[in-house]
Amino acid sequence: MQTAVLRKGDLMQMLLEMESQLEQLDHSIVFNISQQHQRWEIEQETRLDSYVKQMEILEGKMTANRERQEINSKSFRLKLSY
Repeated sequence: MQTAVLRKGDLMQMLLEMESQLEQLDHSIVFNISQQHQRWEIEQETRLDSYVKQMEILEGKMTANRERQEINSKSFRLKLSY
C-alpha cells in the first residue's frame, strides 16, 4: 500500500513538473510569436514606405511629362498660328 502511495506521489510530482515545463513552453511560444509579429509589422511598414517613395517618384515623372507635353503643345500651336 505504501509503495502505491509513493508511486502516486512520484506521479503527481512528475505531472507537476510537466505542467511547469508546459507553462514555460507556452510563455516562450507566446513571446516568440509576439516578436515575430513585431518584426513582420516593421518589415511591412518598411515595404510600404518604399512603395510610397516609388509612387512619389513616378508621380513626379508623370507631372514633368505632362508639363513637357503642355509646353510642346503650346509651342506647336504657336508655330501653326504663324
